[in-house]
Amino acid sequence: MNHCLAFILFAACLMANAKASDIPSAGKDQDSSLKAQVREEKQIRRMIAREIAPVKSLQDFYRQQAHQSRGIDAFGKLTPKSRAEFIAGLVFGERGLASFNFKVIEDELSFSEAYDLLGLFGVQYTIKHMKGLKVRSNADLLVKEGTIRPMACCDENESGEKGYRCESRGTCALSQTHICTDNC
Repeated sequence: MNHCLAFILFAACLMANAKASDIPSAGKDQDSSLKAQVREEKQIRRMIAREIAPVKSLQDFYRQQAHQSRGIDAFGKLTPKSRAEFIAGLVFGERGLASFNFKVIEDELSFSEAYDLLGLFGVQYTIKHMKGLKVRSNADLLVKEGTIRPMACCDENESGEKGYRCESRGTCALSQTHICTDNC
């Protein structure tokens, strides 16, 4: 089920890229309309990911861990020290994970492992900010290609803020090791 969802989301990304790149530009109005459509598609994909994410609070996370559910395999691949750092860096808001320590993920996980782990929280779109993820398999290549490559026309940093941590609702503060998500 996990890889099926990843494939569906990857296919949706490719379709969005194809739509955007196949339409010839006929002027400013068409370009603005296309950008609006792409932004709307991205927002819908994020809403879907957030809705189906099983972890929306720290209590949900511990419940998932106790049941050894989806994504916990990737979590288990972090060293004990990194696991503790990751958990300590989790900040939740009303809509779910608001910020997290990306550095421990970047240092130890592959693209697909990070995708699985962040999929628990519905914030797998933030992978595009992580430069240190490893490629160890074909799945890693697919995730890398599907998340790092910008949308065809308008990837306007709508995917979280690297270098910021959610301090309070709607307020991201500087942090060298965190990503502040749109749940803040």
